[in-house]
Amino acid sequence: MPASLFSSDTERAPAVENDATHMILEVKHRPGKPPLERACEWVDGEVGKWARLRYVSDTEQKVQDTVLPVGTVTDGVYWVDRPFHVWKFSTGSGGHIGYRFDVCTNTFIWKEKLIWYDLELDLWIPSGGAPQWQDEDDMRRLVRMEHLSQEELDVAEQAKNYLDNHWADVIEGAFGEVHS
Repeated sequence: MPASLFSSDTERAPAVENDATHMILEVKHRPGKPPLERACEWVDGEVGKWARLRYVSDTEQKVQDTVLPVGTVTDGVYWVDRPFHVWKFSTGSGGHIGYRFDVCTNTFIWKEKLIWYDLELDLWIPSGGAPQWQDEDDMRRLVRMEHLSQEELDVAEQAKNYLDNHWADVIEGAFGEVHS
């Protein structure tokens, strides 16, 4: 995969009016499952290139062994030219919970909608913890069931190899934070 897909530079050009309440629909397509839709706040980005979205959870969720309570603030940075995006989870009062990378393909960003295709491979980095890959077995099962192609599996493996060495750089580029 070309190195440009993994660039840590994020251009900061506004895509839409400076309207803090601009909402966008995020649509996550999943192999062998119906899509998931979520209304998010557009925070920053450039239509057709990248977007930073935010939403606040209204239900409790779990990532690995970490519980994300009601009111968890999720900031996600999505790129159309990278096979992953990254989410930052925080408490309502600003405390850090963790980061999660979703390995994906086919990300499209419009003014009113963001669509992406999940490859079922995630990297979870809990606050104060070590990176943990999730769903590798599920991904391979989906290839056997023909819900994922060998090409998609190859993209996922390349993204995994890249993130194993550069996840902290991507977090710093996406959120301006150094993971310690």
